[in-house]
Amino acid sequence: MQRNGIFYQEKNEIDPCGNTPLMLAIKLDKIDCIKVLSDLHCCPKLRPFPNSPTALELGMALKNREILRCLIESNHKIKQHYLDLHREALFTSLEKLPNFKIDMLFSCKSQYIPFLKNITPSDNYKIYKKGSSIRLDMTLVGYKKFKCIRGDISVIFKGRGSGEDEGDIVLVDH
Repeated sequence: MQRNGIFYQEKNEIDPCGNTPLMLAIKLDKIDCIKVLSDLHCCPKLRPFPNSPTALELGMALKNREILRCLIESNHKIKQHYLDLHREALFTSLEKLPNFKIDMLFSCKSQYIPFLKNITPSDNYKIYKKGSSIRLDMTLVGYKKFKCIRGDISVIFKGRGSGEDEGDIVLVDH
């Protein structure tokens, strides 16, 4: 839309060339515009077309640390904003479920490829739910040079009644 020589566009709207306002700001290397669009919750992972890059992928291609930092922070802001908007519905849904504990063991093995189990991931997840709080314990952290990196990690979602930090997600590396 254009009025008085000024173009107006929705924050995640795609122009005819397949660019969002955030993508244009990245291509033009306008860090102030990127910060403003980030504060407005523009999505850095929005893919306009199946084979086109996202704003985050454009930032990675430029190898500009400041742009990448803004885009990663933007993604975190969007997730936190979504959680804040839907916090009460999430608490209510979790409180309707009975309390539980689940142990999940996963591994990959094959009778045809005997060494497959050695290179594929395996872990034991323990999930606890009490009230509107959830805790996930795991040991698989990641990979480095095709080897599993292990450590004791817990992800905790603090439910209703947890004080000032209710609704927060905490990562604990033991």
